[in-house]
Amino acid sequence: MDSQLKTIIEAVDKLNERLDKGTFVNPQAIDGSSNGISLLALKNHSLLSYIHNLAAITATQVARSSEDYPSEEVKEIRNKAVKNTVVDRIVLEKGVKGLEAKIAYQIEKVTKAYVKAKQQAETQVNGKPTNEEEDEEDDSDDDDKLNYKPNPTALKSSTDDSRGADDKTAKYVAPKISAATPFAKDHEGKAARKQKNSTMEEFIQESSGAPVAEPSIGSTIMDGGRGGERTEKERRKQAEIQRYEEENFTRLPGQSKKQAKRAAKQRQLDAQTKNFFGEDWGFTQHNNSNLEKTTKRKQKATSVWERTKKRQRSS
Repeated sequence: MDSQLKTIIEAVDKLNERLDKGTFVNPQAIDGSSNGISLLALKNHSLLSYIHNLAAITATQVARSSEDYPSEEVKEIRNKAVKNTVVDRIVLEKGVKGLEAKIAYQIEKVTKAYVKAKQQAETQVNGKPTNEEEDEEDDSDDDDKLNYKPNPTALKSSTDDSRGADDKTAKYVAPKISAATPFAKDHEGKAARKQKNSTMEEFIQESSGAPVAEPSIGSTIMDGGRGGERTEKERRKQAEIQRYEEENFTRLPGQSKKQAKRAAKQRQLDAQTKNFFGEDWGFTQHNNSNLEKTTKRKQKATSVWERTKKRQRSS
């Protein structure tokens, strides 16, 4: 074991000396590469250097367990071999591999031309070519024509391949349609726009045993008692106006003095004609009948809130 290790280390040392002095390479090969080194020669030299450095690393690994060789010298040889291995690997993968793929077609054409010229020279000496040789020539011609077609894979970037691989292995995540939940508009729709009978609603509320939220005492009295009490319909209208202002961050203009005076008179008239002993008898009036509402002429929206509701219905 020790004798084999000594012979390997001596051979590696001699090889390193010859490489450092430049006597390992044939001088004729150096003279012939004055215009540059060929790609195939570079590939062969890089492979040979890579194998040599791997052998040096293996030898130093074995020499570490032996006490005959100083550790500092072995470490220096190992570090140098590792650096050379990295250089050779980069040359082979980044340089030779890409260039070889680009000129593979030219190399193949040159080799085929050489083989074809050699076969033609042999046929001239020996005689006519056989049927098998003719078939091989026809096949090679067909292959050459096919090589001129465009290569779609060359146009495809490597990022697309990596993206496709990521899409296959990635976890599915549901898309976010909106960052926040939209506001629920329960007040819209046919059910909200449908006219409700206030008398029937009051009867249902009174006959029901379920708890009902009622306004505080005195908050529904209007105009000091002369305007009667604010009905459920008016409270809903006030709540709609408040909700609209909060959702749209705006403040609707109030009524003018003329409109407020007219509304106060109408409330006083309704309190005198529709309310009797604390009960609402407005359903007996013809003004609230569905027949009159369907036959009378449409009136223009007078208040800002009515015009706003009209725009919302049309949009």
